[in-house]
Amino acid sequence: MQLTIKERLEAGGNLSVKETMALANVGTTKFYADVKAGRIRVRKFGTKSVVAAEDAKAYIAGKPLPQEAA
Repeated sequence: MQLTIKERLEAGGNLSVKETMALANVGTTKFYADVKAGRIRVRKFGTKSVVAAEDAKAYIAGKPLPQEAA
């Protein structure tokens, strides 16, 4: 059974950049401008760029990013 994007967001883990952009209803230019401005963090997982679910939730809600554990 595959989970929907929203179910994966609630379960935690990682979302692809495209999935995050779709949930946030933003385009590529706006998304990467927000990455550059520090409003969203993108991580590399091998060759794929991913967004942590908690970061995606904050971005979609327009809240500041959660602090990273040291």
